[in-house]
Amino acid sequence: MDRPETLKDAKKKDTKKDGDEVPEDGAVQVRVSEPGAAIVVDGESKGTSPLTEAISLAPGEHEVEIRKAGFQTAKLTVTIEAGKTASIDIKLVSAKGKIKITVEGGTNLRVLIDGKDVGPAPYEAELDAGSYEIAGVGDGVKAPSRTVEVEPGDDITLTLKPGAAMGKLEVRIDDGKGRVLIDGEEVGEGNWSGELTAGPHKLRVEREGYDPVERDVDIAAGDVRSESVKLSKAAKGDLKADSTEKPWSFDGLYGGFALNAMVSPTGSGNTLQDACDTVGATTCEGGTPLGGALTGYIGYGFAPVGLELYMLGSADVYEPSAGFDGLTQSEINPLLATPARQEDFIFLRVGGGGAVRVRMLWPFGIFRLTTAVGAGLVYRQYFGSRDTVADDGRESRTVFDEEVIDDISAAFSFELAGHVAITDMASFAFGLDLWLENATDVKTQRKNQVRLAGNDLIPSPQATPPYDAALNTQFFLSPFLGFHFGP
Repeated sequence: MDRPETLKDAKKKDTKKDGDEVPEDGAVQVRVSEPGAAIVVDGESKGTSPLTEAISLAPGEHEVEIRKAGFQTAKLTVTIEAGKTASIDIKLVSAKGKIKITVEGGTNLRVLIDGKDVGPAPYEAELDAGSYEIAGVGDGVKAPSRTVEVEPGDDITLTLKPGAAMGKLEVRIDDGKGRVLIDGEEVGEGNWSGELTAGPHKLRVEREGYDPVERDVDIAAGDVRSESVKLSKAAKGDLKADSTEKPWSFDGLYGGFALNAMVSPTGSGNTLQDACDTVGATTCEGGTPLGGALTGYIGYGFAPVGLELYMLGSADVYEPSAGFDGLTQSEINPLLATPARQEDFIFLRVGGGGAVRVRMLWPFGIFRLTTAVGAGLVYRQYFGSRDTVADDGRESRTVFDEEVIDDISAAFSFELAGHVAITDMASFAFGLDLWLENATDVKTQRKNQVRLAGNDLIPSPQATPPYDAALNTQFFLSPFLGFHFGP
C-alpha cells in the first residue's frame, strides 16, 4: 500500500502479452524564461511554467509547444530515450517590438505614428509587428515622415530630423473640379489641402474648357491659409473650350478579343435528358455542359454604331448517366432493360463559328457601355464514350468513333459589356455573351458487338441503341474578360 509504483508495475506485467516487451519511459525537463507560460506536448497540456517535475514521455520524438500572451509561440521537437531525462531551455521572444524616438538637436516635437499624435519626444513604446509611418510636428517645424518596419523582439532607436518651418494651404474649388498646381507642379485634383514651406508660393488652378486662375499666396509658419477658387468657362473659339466640346467619336477600324467561360444551364437535350424512358432506364441525368471559348471581333465604326465580324472557337464537356434495374422495359426494345447496370457517358464537342453583328457604344468618361447583336453559322463535332458497370460486376466500354458525329446550324449572338479605357486606343473589356444554336441530327451509331464481361462470368451482349448527343436549341451563357482596340 505504501509503494503504489510497485502495484503499477505489477499491473503492467499482468496486461502484457507473452513475448511483448514494454519499453521504459523517459522524461523531459522543460525550463521556460517566462513564468505562466502554457506547456503543451503532442497537443496535450502539461501545465504552466515553471514546472517542478520532469514530464514523463514514451521513447521517441515529441512536439513541445510553449505559449504565452504577448510572446511568440515557441515550437520544437525533442527526442526521448528510454530511462533518460532530456532537458530543454526555452527563451520566449516578445511578440512586439520596442521603439524609442528622439529628435535631433533637442527640438520640441510631438510624435505622430500613422498620423496619430502619441505624445512629445523623446517617446518610447511597444508596438505590434508591422509597418509604421513616423513623423514629428512642432511650432513651425516638421520632421519628415519615415517608414519603420517593426519585427517581434526588435529594439529600435529612431532619430527625427526637424525640417524647414511649415504652414498649411487649403484650396477650395466651387464645383470641386480642376487641377491644382503649386509653383508649377501639379499636387492634386479637385479640393486640396497640404503643407508647404513658409514663404511665397504660386497657386494655379486649371481645367480644360475653363480659364485658369493664378494667385500669389504667402504661407506663414504654423498657420493655415484658405483659398476659394471659382473657374469661368472659356469663350467660344478658345482651344481649351473646343477640346472639351468636341463630340465623342466612334469612327474608324476597331477590334477585340476575349477569353470566355461557357455554361449551358438548359443542357444539351441529349437522350438521357429528355427521353430517358425510351432506353428503359429507371434513372437518368442529362449532365450540364461546361467549357470555354476564345472569341474575337473586327469591325468599322460609324459613331455611335459599328458593323463587325464576330468569331468564336469553343469546346465543352457534359456527362450524362443512366441507371437500369433489370426489370423495367423500354417501349422500343424490352432487351434494353437487362442486366441491372449503371451507364456513364462522356460527350465532348468542339467547333467554331461566326456572326455578323451590329455594335453600339455609350461613353461615360473613361467608361463605356456596349452591346452587340447578330446572327451567323456554327459547326460542331462530337466525340463520346460510355462506361457500363453491371450489378454482377461485369463491365464494358463503348467509344462512338465509327463515323464523324457533327452538325452545322444557324447561330445567334448577343453581348452586353463594359469597357474601361487604358489608353486612347485600348480598353479593358468585361461582360456576358449569350450564344444560341440549334442541334438537328446529332446521333451516335447503333452498336451490335458490345459485350459485358469480367468477374469470371460468361460475357453477354449489351444493347447499344443510337443516342441523341444533342438536340434542339443549345443555349450558352458566357462571361468573359478581354481587350477592345480602336476608337
